[in-house]
Amino acid sequence: MIISVHQNPKIASLVLICSFFVGYALIKFYLMQYLSLEYLVKLWLLICVLPLYIIAYHQNPYKRNKYNLNAVNNDRIKSKTIILLLQVVLIYIYAFAVTQIGLANYSVLVDDLLFSFPIIILLTVGYVYFVDRRLLKPEDEYAKIGKMLNGKIALNKVIIRRFTLKTAVKIVFIPFMYSIFLTNLTLLLDTQWRFNADAISLLLFNFGISIDMLIGIFGYLFSSSIINNQIIDTDSNFLGWLFALLCYPPLVWIMRRVNEQQDSLIWSQVIPQDTVLYWAFFIIINITWIIYWLATFEFGMTFSNLSYRRLIYRGIYRYTKHPAYISKNLYWWLYTLPFIGVTFLSTEWWKNILGLTFISLIYYGRAKSEERHLMKFPEYRQYCKDIDKRGIFRWLKIHPTY
Repeated sequence: MIISVHQNPKIASLVLICSFFVGYALIKFYLMQYLSLEYLVKLWLLICVLPLYIIAYHQNPYKRNKYNLNAVNNDRIKSKTIILLLQVVLIYIYAFAVTQIGLANYSVLVDDLLFSFPIIILLTVGYVYFVDRRLLKPEDEYAKIGKMLNGKIALNKVIIRRFTLKTAVKIVFIPFMYSIFLTNLTLLLDTQWRFNADAISLLLFNFGISIDMLIGIFGYLFSSSIINNQIIDTDSNFLGWLFALLCYPPLVWIMRRVNEQQDSLIWSQVIPQDTVLYWAFFIIINITWIIYWLATFEFGMTFSNLSYRRLIYRGIYRYTKHPAYISKNLYWWLYTLPFIGVTFLSTEWWKNILGLTFISLIYYGRAKSEERHLMKFPEYRQYCKDIDKRGIFRWLKIHPTY
């Protein structure tokens, strides 16, 4: 029996991970001598995402088969192509502007889009034609927005608002995910394997963040009903967007400025290596990172900030609503040990403590905002009730956002 990537998100994540390591082995041991890193990491990205997309397409039950295709509608295909290319242009403009201002470095994406735009146009035309003929409901938001711009139907504020929010999510997060992912792929290809605690922790971190970014990239790039991965709803609340964007460019500089630590010491430089405490920290710190990675793993191909596609309730989400935020913050506190390395109760000590406390409060705000957004869905409300009964923090008298 073939397990569907739609019914079991873990299978989708496993496909991405397997493709990731196949790409790593192929490039690291066979192709490094033939191509430059600039091209190898892009090839690696394609190796990562194409298998899952193909599998998701073939396993999607909500599409027409080749014997029952939609009739060719040139106007609709043209409208969808224009809107999709407009999204690409907006992503380029945003990435270019943010890079020029200095709020982030998306030069890799900017250069890639500029260089490959003629190819993107050709691929988009073919892609839209292929998808439009196979959709059960080809008159989707792209078609409706296109008709509104052409004046064929009246403006619908609800549809425009919903589509604008979905597009905004893509504009903000695709440049970040793409740039970080390719940067990490370059680091992994350059990293030499060494067997000591620091090297293993760094390697785990880079592998983890790369796979985390890969799952995110797939979710943002391929939010399409042709693979049954469409976005159902996007958060429209100002605070929800504010808390999220404080963790990413262009506003992440605020968080970094506030959390500017007054020393550069980390746990492995503070705790003697020949002690039990050192290895206890090593194990706990890596466990927190693994928990964070497992939280992303549960999403499969549905990951997306500020968006809802389907309820994630299995695996580690059976025990807490926000395992990623909890583990990430524990990791930062344990890894940096902000209360050590500076004089106790000094100005620097307070800056360290209050800076990292600010970060944790931002993530608490993200958690609360996400809950407020998702509470409109009955399945999520039931999930919250279940967590209150069986969650690992159920012993708290007042159930906070965990």
